[in-house]
Amino acid sequence: MAMHNTGLNEKFTFDKQEILRILEDNLEEHKKIVEEAKVGWQEATIKALDNLMDEINEDGTPRAMHFDAAPVDDYSDIYETFIMQLTMAKETELELDGDQFRKLIQDKWEWQGRFLHSNAAYSHTAALKLQ
Repeated sequence: MAMHNTGLNEKFTFDKQEILRILEDNLEEHKKIVEEAKVGWQEATIKALDNLMDEINEDGTPRAMHFDAAPVDDYSDIYETFIMQLTMAKETELELDGDQFRKLIQDKWEWQGRFLHSNAAYSHTAALKLQ
């Protein structure tokens, strides 16, 4: 259902400092997931490499081997750009439409599902958010 059909695309005025505070909190939660995922990625990668080394040492037969370590997704720069824009804005109040509110305040970005799914393998916080 399109947002304009639900009335969610109406514009409302919000306090800029409150928007900044919420956006900074959202960035901190995002960074927590990224940091957890980086640690988890490193642990999973080392374990997979150790398993491959064990196979090589035990078998010794040359054969095709595959290794997959999906990268950690990080969209921190998007938050940081919005924070910088809001910090530099001269207005004390800002008008947000429904889409902007969902992203900036509710932390519901178009890439949010992809971010959580890709990092859930490495981050407990991301896995919990998917439930």
